[in-house]
Amino acid sequence: MATITTIKYFDISHSDISSFLQCRRQWWFSYVLGYSDNKFPVGAAPAGTRVHMALEAQYPTTPAPPGDPREAFEEIAQADIRRATDSSQPPWVMDKLYDDILLGRRMVADYMQWLAELQPDAEWEPVQTEAKLRYTVGLDDPVWDLLDEPLAVRRRNDRLREADFTHVRLQGKVDLIQQHASTYQPDPNHPRYGQLRLTDWKTTGRTFQVEEGFQRSYQSYFYDMLLELAQDVPLPVQEARERTLSGTATPPTPEVNYRIIQRPRSRNATAEIRDLPISHSSHMRRSRRRQMFSIVADMIDTTLAIDADEPRNTTVHSAERHAAPSPSDACGWCSYRPACDITDDGPDLAIALLSGSPDYVSGQRHQRYQDNNTNPVVVDIART
Repeated sequence: MATITTIKYFDISHSDISSFLQCRRQWWFSYVLGYSDNKFPVGAAPAGTRVHMALEAQYPTTPAPPGDPREAFEEIAQADIRRATDSSQPPWVMDKLYDDILLGRRMVADYMQWLAELQPDAEWEPVQTEAKLRYTVGLDDPVWDLLDEPLAVRRRNDRLREADFTHVRLQGKVDLIQQHASTYQPDPNHPRYGQLRLTDWKTTGRTFQVEEGFQRSYQSYFYDMLLELAQDVPLPVQEARERTLSGTATPPTPEVNYRIIQRPRSRNATAEIRDLPISHSSHMRRSRRRQMFSIVADMIDTTLAIDADEPRNTTVHSAERHAAPSPSDACGWCSYRPACDITDDGPDLAIALLSGSPDYVSGQRHQRYQDNNTNPVVVDIART
Protein backbone atom coordinates (compact mmCIF):
# COMPACT_ATOMS: atom_id res chain seq x y z
CA MET A 1 0.00 0.00 0.00
CA ALA A 2 1.36 3.39 -0.93
CA THR A 3 0.42 6.93 -0.05
CA ILE A 4 1.47 10.42 -1.07
CA THR A 5 3.50 12.38 1.44
CA THR A 6 5.51 15.58 1.24
CA ILE A 7 9.18 16.16 1.96
CA LYS A 8 10.19 19.66 3.00
CA TYR A 9 13.83 20.46 3.59
CA PHE A 10 15.35 22.85 6.11
CA ASP A 11 18.32 23.85 3.92
CA ILE A 12 21.65 24.99 5.32
CA SER A 13 24.80 25.83 3.35
CA HIS A 14 28.35 26.53 4.44
CA SER A 15 27.85 30.22 3.64
CA ASP A 16 24.87 30.14 5.98
CA ILE A 17 27.00 28.65 8.76
CA SER A 18 29.84 31.09 8.13
CA SER A 19 27.53 34.10 8.31
CA PHE A 20 25.85 32.74 11.45
CA LEU A 21 29.20 32.38 13.20
CA GLN A 22 30.48 35.76 12.07
CA CYS A 23 27.44 37.82 13.09
CA ARG A 24 23.92 36.64 13.75
CA ARG A 25 22.42 39.96 12.79
CA GLN A 26 24.13 39.89 9.41
CA TRP A 27 22.88 36.32 9.01
CA TRP A 28 19.32 37.39 9.90
CA PHE A 29 19.32 40.22 7.37
CA SER A 30 20.78 38.14 4.55
CA TYR A 31 19.73 34.51 5.01
CA VAL A 32 16.46 34.90 6.92
CA LEU A 33 15.01 38.15 5.58
CA GLY A 34 16.66 37.73 2.21
CA TYR A 35 18.21 41.16 1.61
CA SER A 36 21.50 41.59 -0.19
CA ASP A 37 23.53 44.68 -0.96
CA ASN A 38 22.77 46.08 -4.39
CA LYS A 39 26.35 46.58 -5.56
CA PHE A 40 26.25 44.89 -8.94
CA PRO A 41 28.29 44.98 -11.00
CA VAL A 42 31.13 46.22 -8.79
CA GLY A 43 32.67 44.94 -5.61
CA ALA A 44 34.66 41.93 -4.46
CA ALA A 45 31.90 39.36 -5.02
CA PRO A 46 31.11 40.19 -8.69
CA ALA A 47 34.83 40.55 -9.46
CA GLY A 48 35.55 37.14 -7.97
CA THR A 49 32.60 35.57 -9.76
CA ARG A 50 33.92 36.71 -13.13
CA VAL A 51 37.29 35.08 -12.42
CA HIS A 52 35.68 31.88 -11.12
CA MET A 53 33.43 31.51 -14.15
CA ALA A 54 36.32 32.08 -16.54
CA LEU A 55 38.59 29.51 -14.88
CA GLU A 56 35.99 26.79 -15.30
CA ALA A 57 36.84 26.71 -19.00
CA GLN A 58 40.23 25.22 -18.09
CA TYR A 59 38.64 22.11 -16.57
CA PRO A 60 36.19 20.45 -18.99
CA THR A 61 34.58 17.26 -17.72
CA THR A 62 34.12 15.85 -21.23
CA PRO A 63 36.71 14.54 -23.70
CA ALA A 64 36.74 17.99 -25.29
CA PRO A 65 40.01 19.92 -24.87
CA PRO A 66 40.20 22.74 -22.32
CA GLY A 67 38.90 26.12 -23.34
CA ASP A 68 40.71 29.40 -22.89
CA PRO A 69 39.78 31.13 -19.60
CA ARG A 70 41.07 34.43 -21.02
CA GLU A 71 38.53 34.32 -23.84
CA ALA A 72 35.82 33.21 -21.41
CA PHE A 73 36.62 36.14 -19.14
CA GLU A 74 36.26 38.65 -21.97
CA GLU A 75 32.82 37.28 -22.84
CA ILE A 76 31.70 37.46 -19.20
CA ALA A 77 33.11 40.98 -18.80
CA GLN A 78 31.37 42.25 -21.92
CA ALA A 79 28.08 40.79 -20.72
CA ASP A 80 28.47 42.63 -17.39
CA ILE A 81 29.29 45.89 -19.20
CA ARG A 82 26.13 45.56 -21.31
CA ARG A 83 24.09 44.79 -18.21
CA ALA A 84 25.47 47.81 -16.38
CA THR A 85 24.87 50.05 -19.38
CA ASP A 86 21.28 48.84 -19.81
CA SER A 87 20.57 49.53 -16.13
CA SER A 88 21.89 53.11 -16.47
CA GLN A 89 24.52 52.88 -13.76
CA PRO A 90 26.16 56.18 -12.72
CA PRO A 91 29.61 57.07 -14.12
CA TRP A 92 31.49 56.15 -10.95
CA VAL A 93 30.03 52.62 -11.09
CA MET A 94 31.14 52.21 -14.70
CA ASP A 95 34.64 53.45 -13.79
CA LYS A 96 34.84 50.93 -10.94
CA LEU A 97 33.53 48.16 -13.18
CA TYR A 98 36.22 48.80 -15.79
CA ASP A 99 38.85 48.83 -13.03
CA ASP A 100 37.56 45.51 -11.66
CA ILE A 101 37.63 44.02 -15.15
CA LEU A 102 41.23 45.12 -15.71
CA LEU A 103 42.33 43.52 -12.45
CA GLY A 104 40.29 40.36 -13.15
CA ARG A 105 41.82 40.07 -16.60
CA ARG A 106 45.27 40.22 -15.00
CA MET A 107 44.32 37.55 -12.44
CA VAL A 108 43.17 35.13 -15.13
CA ALA A 109 46.26 35.75 -17.29
CA ASP A 110 48.60 35.27 -14.33
CA TYR A 111 46.72 32.11 -13.32
CA MET A 112 47.28 30.61 -16.77
CA GLN A 113 50.98 31.51 -16.63
CA TRP A 114 51.21 29.94 -13.17
CA LEU A 115 49.62 26.73 -14.48
CA ALA A 116 52.08 26.58 -17.38
CA GLU A 117 55.14 27.12 -15.18
CA LEU A 118 54.34 24.95 -12.16
CA GLN A 119 51.80 22.50 -13.62
CA PRO A 120 50.01 21.92 -10.28
CA ASP A 121 47.23 19.97 -12.02
CA ALA A 122 49.50 17.64 -14.00
CA GLU A 123 48.54 14.58 -11.90
CA TRP A 124 44.85 15.42 -11.56
CA GLU A 125 41.94 14.82 -13.92
CA PRO A 126 38.88 17.12 -13.73
CA VAL A 127 35.67 15.49 -12.54
CA GLN A 128 33.25 18.39 -12.08
CA THR A 129 33.20 22.17 -11.74
CA GLU A 130 30.56 23.95 -9.66
CA ALA A 131 29.56 20.58 -8.19
CA LYS A 132 26.40 20.80 -6.06
CA LEU A 133 26.40 18.30 -3.18
CA ARG A 134 23.44 17.70 -0.84
CA TYR A 135 23.42 15.62 2.35
CA THR A 136 19.94 14.94 3.75
CA VAL A 137 19.45 14.05 7.41
CA GLY A 138 16.10 12.91 8.77
CA LEU A 139 14.71 14.39 11.96
CA ASP A 140 14.92 10.97 13.65
CA ASP A 141 18.52 10.37 12.63
CA PRO A 142 20.65 9.27 15.62
CA VAL A 143 23.17 12.03 14.86
CA TRP A 144 20.99 14.55 16.72
CA ASP A 145 21.08 12.48 19.92
CA LEU A 146 24.84 13.01 20.11
CA LEU A 147 24.40 16.78 20.48
CA ASP A 148 21.78 17.38 23.17
CA GLU A 149 19.93 15.50 25.82
CA PRO A 150 16.97 13.54 24.35
CA LEU A 151 14.25 15.93 25.59
CA ALA A 152 15.85 18.92 23.81
CA VAL A 153 16.16 16.87 20.61
CA ARG A 154 12.50 15.84 20.72
CA ARG A 155 11.36 19.40 21.34
CA ARG A 156 13.40 20.71 18.41
CA ASN A 157 12.12 18.03 16.07
CA ASP A 158 8.55 18.67 17.16
CA ARG A 159 8.95 22.35 16.35
CA LEU A 160 10.35 21.47 12.92
CA ARG A 161 7.41 19.18 12.27
CA GLU A 162 4.99 21.90 13.34
CA ALA A 163 6.59 24.07 10.63
CA ASP A 164 6.09 21.14 8.18
CA PHE A 165 9.81 20.38 7.84
CA THR A 166 10.67 16.71 7.43
CA HIS A 167 14.44 16.77 6.83
CA VAL A 168 17.51 18.90 7.35
CA ARG A 169 19.61 19.20 4.21
CA LEU A 170 23.22 20.38 4.19
CA GLN A 171 24.32 21.58 0.79
CA GLY A 172 27.37 23.12 -0.78
CA LYS A 173 28.85 23.97 -4.14
CA VAL A 174 32.47 22.99 -4.79
CA ASP A 175 34.41 25.01 -7.36
CA LEU A 176 36.41 22.07 -8.71
CA ILE A 177 36.61 18.33 -8.01
CA GLN A 178 39.48 16.34 -9.48
CA GLN A 179 40.65 12.73 -9.24
CA HIS A 180 44.25 11.58 -9.18
CA ALA A 181 45.45 10.48 -12.61
CA SER A 182 46.68 7.13 -11.27
CA THR A 183 43.04 6.11 -10.92
CA TYR A 184 42.76 5.86 -14.68
CA GLN A 185 45.88 3.67 -15.00
CA PRO A 186 46.05 -0.13 -14.62
CA ASP A 187 48.06 -0.01 -11.38
CA PRO A 188 45.68 0.17 -8.36
CA ASN A 189 48.63 0.00 -5.93
CA HIS A 190 49.48 3.66 -6.35
CA PRO A 191 49.17 5.38 -2.93
CA ARG A 192 46.86 8.00 -4.42
CA TYR A 193 44.75 5.62 -6.49
CA GLY A 194 41.19 6.92 -6.44
CA GLN A 195 41.99 9.99 -4.34
CA LEU A 196 39.74 12.99 -4.86
CA ARG A 197 40.76 16.63 -4.51
CA LEU A 198 38.32 19.42 -3.82
CA THR A 199 39.60 22.85 -4.84
CA ASP A 200 38.00 26.12 -3.80
CA TRP A 201 39.24 29.21 -5.63
CA LYS A 202 39.77 32.13 -3.29
CA THR A 203 40.04 35.46 -5.07
CA THR A 204 41.14 37.65 -2.21
CA GLY A 205 42.86 40.97 -1.76
CA ARG A 206 43.90 40.23 1.80
CA THR A 207 47.32 38.89 2.76
CA PHE A 208 47.51 39.10 6.56
CA GLN A 209 46.73 35.73 8.16
CA VAL A 210 44.61 34.71 5.18
CA GLU A 211 45.97 31.17 5.17
CA GLU A 212 45.41 30.77 8.90
CA GLY A 213 41.82 31.85 8.47
CA PHE A 214 41.18 29.23 5.79
CA GLN A 215 42.79 26.50 7.89
CA ARG A 216 40.66 27.35 10.91
CA SER A 217 37.36 27.62 9.04
CA TYR A 218 34.76 24.88 8.84
CA GLN A 219 34.57 25.05 5.07
CA SER A 220 37.12 22.33 4.31
CA TYR A 221 35.48 19.97 6.82
CA PHE A 222 32.04 20.80 5.45
CA TYR A 223 33.11 19.96 1.90
CA ASP A 224 34.92 16.85 3.05
CA MET A 225 31.78 15.64 4.83
CA LEU A 226 29.56 16.34 1.82
CA LEU A 227 31.88 14.51 -0.54
CA GLU A 228 31.75 11.42 1.67
CA LEU A 229 28.12 11.43 2.81
CA ALA A 230 26.04 13.43 0.31
CA GLN A 231 23.28 11.40 -1.30
CA ASP A 232 22.51 13.93 -4.04
CA VAL A 233 25.62 14.48 -6.14
CA PRO A 234 26.25 14.99 -9.88
CA LEU A 235 26.74 11.77 -11.84
CA PRO A 236 30.46 12.41 -12.57
CA VAL A 237 31.11 12.86 -8.83
CA GLN A 238 29.16 9.69 -8.02
CA GLU A 239 31.24 7.75 -10.55
CA ALA A 240 34.43 9.20 -9.08
CA ARG A 241 33.39 8.12 -5.58
CA GLU A 242 32.75 4.60 -6.85
CA ARG A 243 36.19 4.48 -8.44
CA THR A 244 37.68 5.51 -5.10
CA LEU A 245 35.85 2.78 -3.20
CA SER A 246 36.77 0.12 -5.75
CA GLY A 247 40.47 0.81 -5.49
CA THR A 248 41.93 -0.27 -2.16
CA ALA A 249 40.68 -1.62 1.14
CA THR A 250 41.35 1.75 2.75
CA PRO A 251 40.36 4.54 0.36
CA PRO A 252 42.59 7.63 0.59
CA THR A 253 41.20 10.63 2.44
CA PRO A 254 40.05 13.36 0.05
CA GLU A 255 42.36 16.34 -0.22
CA VAL A 256 40.85 19.78 0.27
CA ASN A 257 42.80 22.49 -1.47
CA TYR A 258 42.39 26.26 -1.35
CA ARG A 259 43.80 27.86 -4.49
CA ILE A 260 44.46 31.45 -3.47
CA ILE A 261 44.44 34.03 -6.26
CA GLN A 262 45.48 37.31 -4.72
CA ARG A 263 44.00 40.43 -6.24
CA PRO A 264 46.75 42.69 -7.69
CA ARG A 265 47.36 45.90 -5.81
CA SER A 266 47.41 47.84 -9.08
CA ARG A 267 46.93 47.30 -12.78
CA ASN A 268 50.68 46.83 -13.29
CA ALA A 269 51.18 44.43 -10.38
CA THR A 270 51.03 40.65 -10.68
CA ALA A 271 48.53 38.33 -9.05
CA GLU A 272 50.10 35.91 -6.60
CA ILE A 273 48.71 32.37 -6.92
CA ARG A 274 49.42 29.52 -4.53
CA ASP A 275 47.88 26.28 -3.33
CA LEU A 276 47.00 25.69 0.30
CA PRO A 277 46.25 21.97 0.79
CA ILE A 278 44.41 21.13 4.01
CA SER A 279 44.90 17.72 5.63
CA HIS A 280 42.37 16.29 8.07
CA SER A 281 43.20 13.72 10.72
CA SER A 282 40.50 11.18 11.53
CA HIS A 283 40.15 12.69 15.01
CA MET A 284 39.67 16.24 13.68
CA ARG A 285 37.19 15.04 11.06
CA ARG A 286 35.01 13.44 13.76
CA SER A 287 35.37 16.41 16.10
CA ARG A 288 34.63 19.07 13.50
CA ARG A 289 31.65 17.19 12.12
CA ARG A 290 30.11 17.00 15.57
CA GLN A 291 30.76 20.71 16.05
CA MET A 292 29.12 21.50 12.70
CA PHE A 293 25.99 19.58 13.63
CA SER A 294 25.89 21.46 16.93
CA ILE A 295 26.03 24.74 15.02
CA VAL A 296 23.29 23.52 12.69
CA ALA A 297 21.10 22.65 15.67
CA ASP A 298 21.69 26.13 17.11
CA MET A 299 20.79 27.72 13.76
CA ILE A 300 17.56 25.73 13.63
CA ASP A 301 16.59 26.83 17.15
CA THR A 302 17.39 30.46 16.35
CA THR A 303 15.49 30.44 13.06
CA LEU A 304 12.42 28.81 14.55
CA ALA A 305 12.43 31.31 17.41
CA ILE A 306 12.58 34.27 15.02
CA ASP A 307 10.03 32.78 12.63
CA ALA A 308 7.62 32.35 15.53
CA ASP A 309 7.32 36.16 15.40
CA GLU A 310 7.07 36.54 19.13
CA PRO A 311 5.25 39.76 20.07
CA ARG A 312 7.21 42.62 21.55
CA ASN A 313 7.25 42.43 25.30
CA THR A 314 8.68 44.65 28.02
CA THR A 315 12.26 43.78 27.04
CA VAL A 316 13.15 43.12 23.42
CA HIS A 317 11.66 41.58 20.31
CA SER A 318 12.69 37.99 19.49
CA ALA A 319 14.71 39.08 16.44
CA GLU A 320 16.73 41.50 18.56
CA ARG A 321 17.38 38.90 21.21
CA HIS A 322 18.20 35.94 18.95
CA ALA A 323 19.97 37.89 16.21
CA ALA A 324 22.20 40.15 18.26
CA PRO A 325 25.21 41.64 16.43
CA SER A 326 28.80 40.60 16.99
CA PRO A 327 30.84 43.84 16.98
CA SER A 328 34.23 43.40 15.31
CA ASP A 329 36.56 44.99 12.78
CA ALA A 330 34.26 43.58 10.09
CA CYS A 331 31.58 46.08 11.10
CA GLY A 332 33.53 48.79 9.28
CA TRP A 333 32.76 47.30 5.88
CA CYS A 334 29.59 45.34 6.57
CA SER A 335 26.94 46.43 4.06
CA TYR A 336 24.18 45.94 6.65
CA ARG A 337 25.58 48.42 9.15
CA PRO A 338 22.93 51.15 8.55
CA ALA A 339 20.12 48.71 9.25
CA CYS A 340 22.02 47.20 12.17
CA ASP A 341 22.40 50.60 13.85
CA ILE A 342 18.64 51.15 14.06
CA THR A 343 17.57 47.57 14.76
CA ASP A 344 17.77 48.09 18.52
CA ASP A 345 15.00 50.68 18.14
CA GLY A 346 12.84 48.03 16.53
CA PRO A 347 13.23 45.33 13.88
CA ASP A 348 10.43 46.91 11.86
CA LEU A 349 12.58 50.00 11.35
CA ALA A 350 15.45 47.90 10.05
CA ILE A 351 13.19 46.03 7.65
CA ALA A 352 11.69 49.33 6.43
CA LEU A 353 15.19 50.65 5.75
CA LEU A 354 16.25 47.50 3.90
CA SER A 355 13.10 47.41 1.80
CA GLY A 356 13.03 51.14 1.03
CA SER A 357 16.69 51.82 0.29
CA PRO A 358 18.08 51.44 -3.23
CA ASP A 359 21.26 50.08 -1.64
CA TYR A 360 19.57 46.73 -0.98
CA VAL A 361 17.65 44.22 -3.05
CA SER A 362 15.06 41.82 -1.67
CA GLY A 363 13.78 38.48 -2.86
CA GLN A 364 16.95 36.58 -2.03
CA ARG A 365 15.45 34.57 0.80
CA HIS A 366 17.13 31.32 1.71
CA GLN A 367 15.86 28.26 -0.10
CA ARG A 368 14.34 26.86 3.08
CA TYR A 369 11.75 29.66 2.94
CA GLN A 370 10.76 29.18 -0.68
CA ASP A 371 7.44 27.64 -1.65
CA ASN A 372 9.04 25.24 -4.10
CA ASN A 373 10.95 23.64 -1.24
CA THR A 374 8.33 20.89 -0.94
CA ASN A 375 8.38 17.73 -3.03
CA PRO A 376 5.52 15.20 -3.06
CA VAL A 377 6.78 11.64 -3.06
CA VAL A 378 5.23 8.19 -2.92
CA VAL A 379 5.97 6.34 0.30
CA ASP A 380 5.43 2.62 0.90
CA ILE A 381 3.66 2.47 4.27
CA ALA A 382 4.63 -1.16 4.79
CA ARG A 383 8.29 -0.21 4.70
CA THR A 384 7.99 2.89 6.92
